Amino acid sequence: MLELRNVSKRFSGSLAVDDVSFCARPGEVTGYLGPNGSGKSTTMKMIVGLIDTPSGEIEDIRAQRLPRIGRHAQHRDVCARLRKWTDNR
Repeated sequence: MLELRNVSKRFSGSLAVDDVSFCARPGEVTGYLGPNGSGKSTTMKMIVGLIDTPSGEIEDIRAQRLPRIGRHAQHRDVCARLRKWTDNR
């Protein structure tokens, strides 16, 4: 199970993610939708550990579930950065 509780993130004082909470249960497909600039990519980067989560809680699934999380990459270099991150763990 993936659970986010009251997750928020700021970049240079600008609020990127504002108090997000949701639960994705095993065996279910979960969509995370919103308009451009609403913090979807930032939230996913926090879930997979590419950026820190300064406020709120994300259930620690990184060690046991990272290979099972799917994310559509907006930038070509994300795969290289993820590979480098997993190699250094």
